[in-house]
Amino acid sequence: MRRILLLGLVAALAACESEPTSSESGPASRLKSSADDKVDFCLTLLHNNDGESKLLPLSNLLDFGGIARFAALVDQLRAAAESDDPALADPVSCNRPGLGKRAAILVSSGDNFLAGPEFAASLERGTHFDALALDLIGYDGLAIGNHEFDFGPDVFADFIEGFNLTRAPFLSANLDVSGEPRLASFASQGRIARSVVVARKGERIGLIGLTTPLLPSISSPGNVVASPALVAAIQAQVTALEAQGVNKIVLLSHLQSVLEDLALIPQTRGIDIVVAGGGSDLLLNPDQANTPLVPGDLPRTQFPTAYPTAVTDADGRSVLLVTTEGNYKYVGRLVAGFNKKGEIVDIGDASGPVRVAGTNLPDGVAPDPEVQTRVVAPVEAFVSELAARIVATSEVELDGRRSVVRTVETNLGNLVGDALLW
Repeated sequence: MRRILLLGLVAALAACESEPTSSESGPASRLKSSADDKVDFCLTLLHNNDGESKLLPLSNLLDFGGIARFAALVDQLRAAAESDDPALADPVSCNRPGLGKRAAILVSSGDNFLAGPEFAASLERGTHFDALALDLIGYDGLAIGNHEFDFGPDVFADFIEGFNLTRAPFLSANLDVSGEPRLASFASQGRIARSVVVARKGERIGLIGLTTPLLPSISSPGNVVASPALVAAIQAQVTALEAQGVNKIVLLSHLQSVLEDLALIPQTRGIDIVVAGGGSDLLLNPDQANTPLVPGDLPRTQFPTAYPTAVTDADGRSVLLVTTEGNYKYVGRLVAGFNKKGEIVDIGDASGPVRVAGTNLPDGVAPDPEVQTRVVAPVEAFVSELAARIVATSEVELDGRRSVVRTVETNLGNLVGDALLW
């Protein structure tokens, strides 16, 4: 499988290098012209990936991030996308005349929780705070990532049970959960599915999920089987959706890196948009050079850099690839104009990452009150209590920097390794 993906990557890079990347050629110029380029349906696709239980504001940048601010920003963007008020709708509308119907959906491309102090609050307090927060926000579909299985299938099942309001579907076309009774029960209810159809303003959007086939070696999925036959899994769902008359299809892909999606897309047919997950890839529209970012974040300096990136599929169609940084630092916003045939003929200028910032900044939002009260406050109290517990003292500074511990031996790594051995 790795060899196939690498071969596909070469083809994808070759195909995409010819796409316009200068600010004079905006995102809409990456689409092939159509005989019918009138926008009939303007879809605002709001998305995030790799939330990884970062429910509190960023510890080193308290004015940014946090699930309560993220929730408020999603509500703001969703309302603007569907508003009939030109003052609200214009900034996020499709570019061309004849706007047609407008609607917004919200999706996640996986890794919705992760081990750490904030997730420990869920384990010890008996409330799955990640699930509660995402349920309150209201997702239309969530891909199943690898971290969902880090504590085994039953903890993932607990997470799904935490969605009581929306009963949002968890999606993966290449996972077989029949070997795990609780997950199999969810599959029989449609709570776990290979794909789902979302209806908005009389239009139907198909969502397909995909999970990295590396799952058994990087997580603890128990008896869940991850098929490496990704293209076959996708095409089976595309065929099923098209048979239902669905002509707008979004793939929620959790393959660990946007480069994997660049390798995969040229082998597929029928997909319109891919939302990638599993990496830390910040893409930015060249037309949005002044877009405010979270301090310290920079767009990718290697290919791809554009939001969205257009990749040619097996039929020669342009597929739009998007992703954002994780940890609830951004809400991704892709404004795609579809014609009556279900072809994307326009991309709104406002497409790109929207940072999650506090009210002391011009683009800031106040935390959502309910999410703040029911999720952030109890998690914050738990984490503060946890931080006050002294379990040991060290005479030297312990190096736990991500860039270091993932590449070389460190004293913190040795300490953890020795503790586990002991």
